[in-house]
Amino acid sequence: MLDAIKNRRSIRKYKSKPVPPEMVEEILQAGFYAPTGRGVKPWHFVVVDDPAVLQEIMKIHPYMGMLKTAPMAIIVCGDTALSSDLWTADCAAATENILLQAYELGLGTCWCGIEPNAFRMEAFSKLLGLPENVKAYSGIAVGFPDEEKPVPDRYDAKAVHRNHW
Repeated sequence: MLDAIKNRRSIRKYKSKPVPPEMVEEILQAGFYAPTGRGVKPWHFVVVDDPAVLQEIMKIHPYMGMLKTAPMAIIVCGDTALSSDLWTADCAAATENILLQAYELGLGTCWCGIEPNAFRMEAFSKLLGLPENVKAYSGIAVGFPDEEKPVPDRYDAKAVHRNHW
């Protein structure tokens, strides 16, 4: 697992090849198995593979231009009626699980934040027809990568503290 954590990179160029449905289901399963505060599981996942909807997403989110080549996106949403205080943490955990499982399957991903930008959250809500209590948290571009990125050394012993600062 440390290999996936270290080597997964944000991919912004994708091959024009659809993601097979069984792979989509497997990465969604990873999202459903994320840890969740109080066992609430407030997440919902909107799989977007309609090119017209992907185009609209790029109009809403200035940092999701990689959808020009990515064949799909997953919009991670949280039900605020189930969890008014922890839904963002739960959705972050689900997002990370999706990224790691996609990497394990040879897929590339790029996590783009939606929450807490009120404009983007409202625009995604309208575009996707989300219920009032369901809020868009993140957008994940998904596809077969068409670029490779080096792995930086990120471990920083100076940021590790034992028992106290």
